[in-house]
Amino acid sequence: MDTHQRHFGPQILIDWNSQNTEVLLNPAWPKEVRSDLVKLSEQFPKPAHIWIASSGTSAQSLKSVKMIALSRSAFLDSAQAVNQHLKSDSKDVWLNVLPTFHVGGLSIYARAFLSQAPVVSLTSGWDPVQFHQVLNHKKITLTSLVPTQVFDLIQKKLIAPVHLRAVVVGGGALSAELYNLALDLGWPLLPSFGMTECCSQVATAELSGIKSRNSKMKILNHVQAALTPDGKLKIKSQALLTGYAQWQNQGENEKAVWTDPKAQDWFVSEDQAILENGYLIPQGRSHQYVKILGEGVSLFRLQEILEQIVRQEDSQNWQDYALLAVPQARKENEIVIVHAGRNSAQADKILNIYNSKVLSIEKSEKIISVSSIPRTDLGKIKYEMIAQDLKNLAR
Repeated sequence: MDTHQRHFGPQILIDWNSQNTEVLLNPAWPKEVRSDLVKLSEQFPKPAHIWIASSGTSAQSLKSVKMIALSRSAFLDSAQAVNQHLKSDSKDVWLNVLPTFHVGGLSIYARAFLSQAPVVSLTSGWDPVQFHQVLNHKKITLTSLVPTQVFDLIQKKLIAPVHLRAVVVGGGALSAELYNLALDLGWPLLPSFGMTECCSQVATAELSGIKSRNSKMKILNHVQAALTPDGKLKIKSQALLTGYAQWQNQGENEKAVWTDPKAQDWFVSEDQAILENGYLIPQGRSHQYVKILGEGVSLFRLQEILEQIVRQEDSQNWQDYALLAVPQARKENEIVIVHAGRNSAQADKILNIYNSKVLSIEKSEKIISVSSIPRTDLGKIKYEMIAQDLKNLAR
């Protein structure tokens, strides 16, 4: 009989051989919301599965959240490929500082289960100095971070310990500038591209590229990759999801709906990409391409330009800036930069520098002050929430 187990905390122990069903949710979400999502998963019994909320979900958008069903065998297929890519075995020691209700943190335990490597877990919140101390004290050899955490290590000018073999960086795009600054401090970064639907990594930079500063991401051996005619990445893998569950309104009632997005075992993502001889070059999400005066504009590229300027001009407040496109009657879309800090003069300076570096159709006419720049647990900007804030300001 299938048994549902609920985990709302950062520290969990998964029995990778169990037939039980696990539901992993952010403990910061309201209790009634968590109970509602557990109830959703129970509508579709999936023995030996783990349910995780889709990446980027916030407490404000829970009614539209997709719960993703991932089998234990899918996690272990992914873990086996990552272990091979990292040449990881029982001599390694992992340090996990990522939430285990996301695949980035949870997948570390699957890899360690297969390799019989120990895992040290930091559950008291992110602190770059404490992280550095634990790396040294526990002789950590492998860990995973998101770009925000890499930035913090650079800001503190912390030097990587020599026994650290690799730092897999995922959860968002890592700029070339951050990559090189981290390597200058000895951090053996391996940029990666992954997705919840594939139990973590799809492509990761190679160990051999650390010394040569080659960050090209090799497609892992559990993945077949191809492109759709419009340039979207599609993948086939034993590590792919089983399906999605979601509450949907049916008149005055809500109905639990199950969907399997795979077609002939292929999953089509919303990510634009280039494939080159077994390597993956991400080009941003499909929604990050917009038309302005009939010209295609990559918000992914413009955000990178803005972030580089902010790191140079206002590095202490780098999380206070974001860029997005909003509908505009004449242009179809226009670029808007938003700022959550109090130093308006500094923000205006950054706006002017940004406008000097981009094409005329990519310029922002003004920088708009907002209350905050909302981000996910992994530091990704919640653009939809910012867009809603801008709509409210315009009323």
